[in-house]
Amino acid sequence: MANWQGKSRGTILGYRIFIFTLRLFGLRAAYALLRFVGFYYFLFARKAVKVQYAYFRSVHGWSKWKSYWSVYANIIQFGQTLIDKVVVMAREVKTPFEIIREGEEKIGEALEKGKGVLLISAHVGNWEAAGQLLNKFDTTVNIVMMDVEHERLKGYMESVMNERRLNIIPIGDDLSHLVAIRQAFAKNEIVAMHGDRFVAGQRTEPVDFFGKPAHFPLGPFSLATKLRVPALFVFCMKESDRRYHFYAYDSPENQNEPSILLQRFVSLLREKVEAYPKQWYNYYDFWSTQISDDDGDNSGR
Repeated sequence: MANWQGKSRGTILGYRIFIFTLRLFGLRAAYALLRFVGFYYFLFARKAVKVQYAYFRSVHGWSKWKSYWSVYANIIQFGQTLIDKVVVMAREVKTPFEIIREGEEKIGEALEKGKGVLLISAHVGNWEAAGQLLNKFDTTVNIVMMDVEHERLKGYMESVMNERRLNIIPIGDDLSHLVAIRQAFAKNEIVAMHGDRFVAGQRTEPVDFFGKPAHFPLGPFSLATKLRVPALFVFCMKESDRRYHFYAYDSPENQNEPSILLQRFVSLLREKVEAYPKQWYNYYDFWSTQISDDDGDNSGR
């Protein structure tokens, strides 16, 4: 698989413009502005458009016209998730979302065991919107992620965000993130990470995904088995401009093998991709049989 390079599109100016629009004119105006920005990316983000077009054609079997139109719709929906992230987390922006909660109680039940809980998600839907739910639990939420944004951009976003019990654990070459994760579990905290992307050097396992092998990282699933912490698979999918559907699923009872957890995760991920085909946000060749140090355009969160 052409592995992800840990890079995301986005500039401080872009965020400033959308936050300014949200504060003055609201969510609808920001979504309207997004139509023009999305069309720009549709025209000029050629590598991302190419792989997304191939995804609609090969995975869903859609016609050429429907696939091209769906690429644009996919870009718009991805942009909406970024805007919604600001709405959910920023100061002075008040547009609450309705969230249908399915399996939310499983998180509380897992925390009652006192071992912490590992939440594994993917680059589909909008994980940030799910943060509204996690705030209700009386513990810190730790997000494990690559250092995907420049420090200036992260600094600006922190300046507009509300204070939350949210901690970022960056993945480093020195494995310090593993120590931080262990400490979080010891304090009965939530640790959230994605289970669909990897970078060069990480352990992976090929799994059948829509009839073709795709490599998935073993790290998140090995964590659950080695540390013996409860693991849940979670997704937060956008159903309308102001409504999301949150899903939380138990992992198999036998957590001794990372591969068993991975298979369950991939099965659930396939269900969500089939139900919400335009909310797939991996903008690179996910099914490539070769691991590469340069897969071109890796835009995405």
